[in-house]
Amino acid sequence: MGGTERVLSALIASYPRARLLAPRFERSNVPAGAQPEWDSRVVELGRARRKLHHLAPVYARWVAAAPIERARVVLTLVHGGWAAAAPVPSGARHVSYCAGPPRALYGQEDHYLRAYPAAARPFLRAALPPLRAHYRALMRRSGRLLTNSLASAAGLERLVGQRAEVVYPPVRTDFFTPGTGPREHFLAVARVTPQKRIDVLVDAFRGLDERLVVVGGGPWLDRLRAAAPPNVSFAGYVSDDELLRLYRRSHAVVCPSVEEFGIVMVEAHACGTPVVAPRAGGALEIVADGATGLLVDRLDAESVRSAVRAIRGRAFDARELRASAERFSVDRFASRMDAILAEEHELSLAPR
Repeated sequence: MGGTERVLSALIASYPRARLLAPRFERSNVPAGAQPEWDSRVVELGRARRKLHHLAPVYARWVAAAPIERARVVLTLVHGGWAAAAPVPSGARHVSYCAGPPRALYGQEDHYLRAYPAAARPFLRAALPPLRAHYRALMRRSGRLLTNSLASAAGLERLVGQRAEVVYPPVRTDFFTPGTGPREHFLAVARVTPQKRIDVLVDAFRGLDERLVVVGGGPWLDRLRAAAPPNVSFAGYVSDDELLRLYRRSHAVVCPSVEEFGIVMVEAHACGTPVVAPRAGGALEIVADGATGLLVDRLDAESVRSAVRAIRGRAFDARELRASAERFSVDRFASRMDAILAEEHELSLAPR
């Protein structure tokens, strides 16, 4: 599951009576057949086959019509922007937890557009300026803005003009723990979509005397699987137990995309596994270059290939990797969010 789903799981555990409202997308970050704990509790605000970022104004209208009454605090989990359209009752407080500026609008437009037919791309590109303006207007509705990394906070302040507080997302460090088995392969854990750059990894491992296992599903899975060399395998969606085993057996986890935070990188560290990632985004706050992994300056096959060779010749301290991960535990996230939401609740009760 994606980062927003992990945040939601942790919040549900802390606030079991909270009302949940959301658009439902048939294709989402939740694996097919999975039944997350919130599934039966969600009040649906419209249904779409796919989440398409250029339809953000439509999703915002669905959210704006949400039946929210008597709430003292409304918490919106925002990435594409539309959740921030939630109607906030008079006197209530609006807190937004944002995963950073949406890369479909800022920074990775070309990768997202690759998912569409070539004939449609010029029209979608022309729609970007009004979509960006719509996003900025929605984000300014939040009374208190939280985000997942310093990189995301800097991006949001540039776009929205509001300072965001960093609350690192929850990572299940009590579940992801080191093992004792042999290291057998390199690992990538990501949705198989153009923006996740798994194609770069396939090219990087072509001709390498190393194995790569890719965990995750997505619209490019069949395409990349067909083009992959014999030393690259695609596992699709796997159980958490299997993911734990794969982390423990990895020489390193390779993250080829720039992430706003990067929960996968922390899960790897929790298992005593180093990380190869771009020198950008959330990786700068997670990976200590040379100590808990390697950061690459260029995101291309040759740079990844060089990093893979280099990391095989290094020894990493499992205790240092584990200590890195503990900074982002579920308990730390829950404690910080509880303090923030309690404070906002008190403010909502104060006389005006």
